[in-house]
Amino acid sequence: MEKRKKLTASYERIKIRFSLFREGDDYFILVTGGRSHLGAAGFFCKGVKPYSINFPEHRDKDVVDIIIEKLSPHVNGNLIVAAGIHYDDITPEEINRILEMCGQLADKAGALV
Repeated sequence: MEKRKKLTASYERIKIRFSLFREGDDYFILVTGGRSHLGAAGFFCKGVKPYSINFPEHRDKDVVDIIIEKLSPHVNGNLIVAAGIHYDDITPEEINRILEMCGQLADKAGALV
């Protein structure tokens, strides 16, 4: 993979962006959608249990966990994921679509790393 890559997916008013950054064998992925912010972060490195956390009053950890789970088998170094997705008046269906899109984008990213 080149040093930087962007992937996107959309569904009606929802647009999700993956910004992938490679530094040697290590990767940083920033996941955004809607109003810009950071709501959760996590990491993976070989031999250590993956760790992720929501920042106070945020619920983006599920997105981070999906990405770490899907990408960790493809990464030889370290992986850091940060996510912030916010849409006003989001519906349960839109939340499910976001999780699906993030899984699909993570699969595409896994093929690149």
